Amino acid sequence: MTANQVVVVGAGIVGVSSAIYLRRAGFNVTVIDPLPSPGGASFGNAGIISADTTLPIALPGMLWKVPGWLADPMGPLTVRKRYLLKAMPWLMRWVRAGFMDRVIPISEAIRSLHKDAWDVYRDLLTPDAFSDLLRPGGHVQMWNGDEVSKTGKLEHEIRTRLGVESQRLSRSDLRNMFPGIADKPMTGYMIRGNGHTVSPRRLVRHLCDVARAEGAVFVPERVMKLIPGEAGGWTIMTNAANHLAEKVLVAAGAWSSSLLDPIGVKLPLDTERGYHAMIADPSIALPYTILHKDWGMSLSPMDEGLCASGTVEIAGVAAAPDENRARILAQKARYVFPDLKGRDPILWMGCRPSFPDTLPVIDAAPGHRDLYLFFGHGHYGMTGGPTGARLIAQMMRGSAPSIDMRPYSATRF
Repeated sequence: MTANQVVVVGAGIVGVSSAIYLRRAGFNVTVIDPLPSPGGASFGNAGIISADTTLPIALPGMLWKVPGWLADPMGPLTVRKRYLLKAMPWLMRWVRAGFMDRVIPISEAIRSLHKDAWDVYRDLLTPDAFSDLLRPGGHVQMWNGDEVSKTGKLEHEIRTRLGVESQRLSRSDLRNMFPGIADKPMTGYMIRGNGHTVSPRRLVRHLCDVARAEGAVFVPERVMKLIPGEAGGWTIMTNAANHLAEKVLVAAGAWSSSLLDPIGVKLPLDTERGYHAMIADPSIALPYTILHKDWGMSLSPMDEGLCASGTVEIAGVAAAPDENRARILAQKARYVFPDLKGRDPILWMGCRPSFPDTLPVIDAAPGHRDLYLFFGHGHYGMTGGPTGARLIAQMMRGSAPSIDMRPYSATRF
């Protein structure tokens, strides 16, 4: 075993960012993942960098919308019937996290984790790579009609409370910002502190190149089991070999539970499956991402085209995709921009690893020595992955992390 050897399980945005910071902390790092990075949710997400997003997914009043969403098979939320019984404990925790007494502390924790996102990306990337891959100019939240929803007003109040600036946008503002937008009543907010990447795929692949250049080793194997050593350390059994490590960081996203359940680490992790329709050669060019709050849909300008992404499907990691959920996103994109033209959309589905309270786990594993956990970012992996990577590296080298880590504890449930 190499001294100070760390094995990182998972090569998405969370794992590769962690590999970089662990190398900078003096560890020898091996990253194990069966897929070339980026895979999973790091490949096809909306690409939004949510530095000034402070809100959990569950909010007061949302519970009353759920029956209507579930009644619409193509709505922003669906639960597969065969998975409902298994998902019920997670869903009940999600409902509880939307009560106001929980929303405020969760929002504060999201703010603490996200606020330095642009600085962290600048630390991870060269100036040329940053300007090539990232657009920190803001993003727009939008609603149908002339009024922001009650939930949207609450979000604005919480943003203001936490010192996040946002600008109300009228229908005419939106028409000036987005030529070709539908001539329908619409309203929104501009959140200047947010932004996006022009390609989640290229961004994560570039971070892999950074990790390799700084000495991390990538192994294309599937981890099947984590075996604690009697005298310390870990054996990582893969489909092709055994690897020894002093420390292990599990950053396997939605698949993390399959490695942790057998060793007694039980966490309420599930997957909010999301879809996208990538429209290549679009006839419109957006200056910012749009998050359509009524539909749970983002429209993101990317290298590959216009990415219409979003919705939440609760169905576990193994169920086959429902491609119609991706197709409906392309249809809704044309509702927002009636003259939108482009190639036939490329359809995709990915598994957001999610805890009911929206916060990830960034912690040492309870009951195990030298095993660390870093996953569960849900909709915010492109933001909280890099910022949390710096924190987990501080924790693993024995330093005090730069923020209060209790909100991200594995024992909070």
